[in-house]
Amino acid sequence: MKHVLAAIVILNFAVIGLAVEVAASEPATHVASAEPPEAIPHPTISADASWARSMAMGILAFFVGATVIGIMVRSESPQVIPEATSHDESAGSAHH
Repeated sequence: MKHVLAAIVILNFAVIGLAVEVAASEPATHVASAEPPEAIPHPTISADASWARSMAMGILAFFVGATVIGIMVRSESPQVIPEATSHDESAGSAHH
């Protein structure tokens, strides 16, 4: 599992590096173009951010609730001991 996670991280860095390299090699013709601005208005960021605090508190409440429920479920679950197999036993303890 550690190897898979390490491979994913390395591939992410490779993809990000490739994207930066490709973006740097493209000419910046779109910046210096003399085209008129678009007639369609684009959306703007709202100045009213009063909802952000309540949204963050709600998300935090969900995480706290999930943590509490997870701890309760983990503490109530039975502790199952797996049955020993031949590769789990020490050498010389085989009963042949």
